Amino acid sequence: MSPADHPNEAEGLFWEGHRWLREGKIEKARQAFRRSLALSGTIAARNNLALCYFLQHDFRRALDILSPSLSSEDNPFSGANPFTYALAAQAAVELGRADQAKQWLTQAIAAFDALIALEKRSLGRMPDAYREYALSIMRAAARLDDHRLVLELYRRWRAYHLSWENAYLAGIAAFNLKKYGQAAKLWMSLAGDHPSAREMQQIALMVDRNIIPPFPLPYSDKAALSTIKLLEETDAEAPLSVELDGFARMMLLTVVLKEKETKAAEDAVRTLVVLGGEWGEELARRLLKSPSFSREVKTAALFGLLKRGAVQEGEPVQAVIDGREQTIEVRSQKVIMESDAALDRIVDEARALKEAGNIDEAIERLHRLVHDKNIFYPPAALVLANLYRQKQLFQEAMSLLAVLEKLLPDNPVVLFNLAALMWELGEIREARRYFERIDRASFPQDQKDKLFFLESRLGLAVFSEHLKTMYEQRMRQSVEDKPLPIAPRLSQGLKNMPAEWLEGACRRFGLDPARRRRDREKQVLDFLMQKDNLLNVLGELEEEGRSLLSYVLQKGGWSRIAPITRRFGSMEGDGYFWEHEEPESPLGRLWIRGLILVGRADIDGRRTKIAAIPVEFRETLAELLSL
Repeated sequence: MSPADHPNEAEGLFWEGHRWLREGKIEKARQAFRRSLALSGTIAARNNLALCYFLQHDFRRALDILSPSLSSEDNPFSGANPFTYALAAQAAVELGRADQAKQWLTQAIAAFDALIALEKRSLGRMPDAYREYALSIMRAAARLDDHRLVLELYRRWRAYHLSWENAYLAGIAAFNLKKYGQAAKLWMSLAGDHPSAREMQQIALMVDRNIIPPFPLPYSDKAALSTIKLLEETDAEAPLSVELDGFARMMLLTVVLKEKETKAAEDAVRTLVVLGGEWGEELARRLLKSPSFSREVKTAALFGLLKRGAVQEGEPVQAVIDGREQTIEVRSQKVIMESDAALDRIVDEARALKEAGNIDEAIERLHRLVHDKNIFYPPAALVLANLYRQKQLFQEAMSLLAVLEKLLPDNPVVLFNLAALMWELGEIREARRYFERIDRASFPQDQKDKLFFLESRLGLAVFSEHLKTMYEQRMRQSVEDKPLPIAPRLSQGLKNMPAEWLEGACRRFGLDPARRRRDREKQVLDFLMQKDNLLNVLGELEEEGRSLLSYVLQKGGWSRIAPITRRFGSMEGDGYFWEHEEPESPLGRLWIRGLILVGRADIDGRRTKIAAIPVEFRETLAELLSL
C-alpha cells in the first residue's frame, strides 16, 4: 500500500501530533508523527518527527530522521525544505559538526529566499506556515554564534516574522556586536511578550552608558540553568570556582532592576559580584559609583567584593550615596540581641549625659561602643539614633534605624523612631506609613505621650500637606492653560515650562543646569535632539509611559486631555516643584522630560486642553516604539 492510500488518517495523525506539541507532550507527539510519516511520507511529518527527537535532546536520531530528505531535495513531496535544513544545522551544532551545520544553514537561507520569490510570483504573499521558517533559520545561525548573520537575517526577512523570538534573537546578536542601542530598541518592541524585556532593554542602555560592564550574552539558557541548579543544591555559600555565564548575568541583572531595594535584589547583586570573576568585581565598582542604584544594592556589591577578597575589612572604598561621593568601608559587627548588663550600663550613662545636656559626649560614648568595639546592641543603637536626630545628623540616624528595622521589623519603638525621623525630614507619607504599623498595645506605657504628640504633629502635617497640594495644583494648572498648537515644536513647549522644571529636566538628563533660563532651554533641546539620548530617555520610562506615547502617536501626535486621563490617569497630586519631586502620573513624567507637552489649543472654536508630542519627535518615536 502506498502513502496515498491513507491520506485522511495520515493528516489526522499529523494534526494530532501538532496538538501534543503545543501542550508540551513531546513523546505523544513523536508517536503521532511517526505513524503519520509511515502513512504519508511527507516532509512535514518527517520534519516534525525529527523536531520531537531534537526537543528530547536526541540530536543524532533527529539527523537520522532528516537524512533521506536532505539527499532528495528535488522531490517536492518528500525533499528538504528550509525548515529541514535549519533543523539539521541546529542538530549538527549540538553534535559538534559545525562545518556541516554551516553548509546546511547556507542551504536553508537559499531555499527560503527562493520560496519567498516563488510565493510572491504565485500568491503575492507568504503563508504563515512558511513564514515560520524564518525563525528556525535564525535559531540555526544563533546556535553557530554568527551574530552578524542573525542580525542580517532579521533585517532581510523583517516582513516575515511571526514570533517575538525573532526580535529577541536579533537583540542578543546586536548586544554581542556591541550595538547596545539597537539591542535596546529590539527588546523594547517585546513589551508584553517577554517578561523581562523592559529590564533587558535598560541593561543594554546601562552597558552603553558604561554603568554596567559589557559581557557576552549566549542565545541559550542551558548553561545558566545548570549553574542556578548547582547553586540551589549547594547548602553553603557558592564556591568561587563557579562562574556565571552571560545569560545568568542577564537574568540576575533583571532581578536587580525589578526588585530594586529588596532582599532579592541584594542577593542577586552579591551573586553577580562573587561569581562574576573580574567582570563581577568591575560591576561592583561601577554600581558603587553610579547614582542609579540604591544604598542596599551598593552595600550588597561591597559585601561581594569583600567575599572575593577584592577589598579588605576596614578598607576605604569610594561610592556615591544619596547623590554625594563618600568613602565607605566594611566592618563586621557582633550583634547582641539578648539583654547585657554591662552594655546597659553604657546606655544608661549615655541617657544621663543626654539629660544633663551633654549630647556630644553621649554620642561619643555610644559611638565608641558601636564603631570602635564593633558591637551592635539594639538598645544602644536606638539611643544613638535619637541623639543623631537631635543633632540633625539625619543620614547617620537613618543608617542605624534601617539596620534596626531589619533586625526588629515589628518593634513599636523602632517604628516610632522611623516615623519621627520621616516627619522631621518632611516625608509625611512615609511617616504615616511607619506610624500606622505601630502596635499601640505594645508601646511602652511611660512613652504614650510621645505617641500622641507625634500623632498630632502628623495630623497637622497632613493638613498642611493638603494646603500645599492645593497651592501646587493651581500653580501647575496655570502652566497647563498656556497656549499650545496641536503640532508644537519642542522649543515652544520648553518656553511654556517654568524655570524650575527646566532645572529638573537638566538634572534628570545628567546635565549641569545653566544659570540663565534660555541656556537651560538650549541644554534640554540639544540633548533631546540627539537620537541616542532620546532612546535612553525612552528606555528609562515605565511601560505605562511608553503606552501613553504610542496612544498619542496613533491619534496623529496629539489628543484631547480627557481621553488620556480616562485611560492613563490624571496629573492630580503631581504637585508643581518638579525639580525636587518627580511627578507620579505617566503624563507628568513624560512632560518633565519634554516627550509630551500640555496646553490649550483652539479646536472647533473652543480652547481645549490637549497633550501633544513635539513634531520633531513624532517620526523617531514611532520608529523606536515600532509603530
